[in-house]
Amino acid sequence: PIRTAIGIIRTCQNDPAVIEWSCQIMERQVQHMTRLLEDLLDVSRITHRQIQLNKENTDLIAVARGSVDALRIVLANKNLNLTTDFAEGPVPIAADVTRIEQIIMNLVLNAAKFTPAGGQIIVGVQPDGDDAVLRVIDNGDGIHPDVLPRIFQLFEQGDRPPARSNGGLGIGLALVQKLVLLHSGTIEARSAGPGQGSEFAVRLPMMPVTPAKTPVVSATT
Repeated sequence: PIRTAIGIIRTCQNDPAVIEWSCQIMERQVQHMTRLLEDLLDVSRITHRQIQLNKENTDLIAVARGSVDALRIVLANKNLNLTTDFAEGPVPIAADVTRIEQIIMNLVLNAAKFTPAGGQIIVGVQPDGDDAVLRVIDNGDGIHPDVLPRIFQLFEQGDRPPARSNGGLGIGLALVQKLVLLHSGTIEARSAGPGQGSEFAVRLPMMPVTPAKTPVVSATT
């Protein structure tokens, strides 16, 4: 697309609208390639133990809400409906917030990539026993049963419809799994098969919720 855009600019130098359109194409492609390169570098850093987590106490719901809000315009431009299913109370975890945002955004963008226009993506956060569970669910292309066991392998893309198989290298999900493991968590992919949508469930250790202390009232005589 970048070469095409450059060719258009060269042949339509006197048309500002065409030039602006071509520049937008190049900008999107550069952003996409930058994101792919950053993900690949992160995979390499994790593999060589060169990433350190800056953990802090945080609310997974708050992190997920911020990530979802940042992606709403992107998904709206793809005509995708993004909804949330959050627990009523906080879901506390000790985590590197930047890396948790990276996990959520990669999962949502992966769902968007393989969900047709008019489709739905749900981001959920719920407590489950000692775990904080993050789910990203879509009603898109789904995943073939043969692909599920290797879906988190580097450069694995599976069997996707031609219209939505371009633009990726199979890096995002591999990075997500590595970041989840760094947080002592687990991730699982589920799908009933092609055309049946998919679900990615991340489990992270949840911090115990400290009950509010009841103020002690001194007895008076």
